Amino acid sequence: MKMKREVIAIEKHLYENKDHTVRTEYQVYYEPHIYNIKTPSQLTKREKVAFKEIGKTIFHF
Repeated sequence: MKMKREVIAIEKHLYENKDHTVRTEYQVYYEPHIYNIKTPSQLTKREKVAFKEIGKTIFHF
């Protein structure tokens, strides 16, 4: 049985590419202090809901 990890924080990072397009990555933090970097298409439904509730956006321009 797979144990569900609780999402404790989620950050949306926006990076500018050389051709001036934007690359989006999400850093999803789980208990106990583990994080994964994911693209928008890799997010689960639970992670999308968590971003709406506790997420923040960080710009790297």
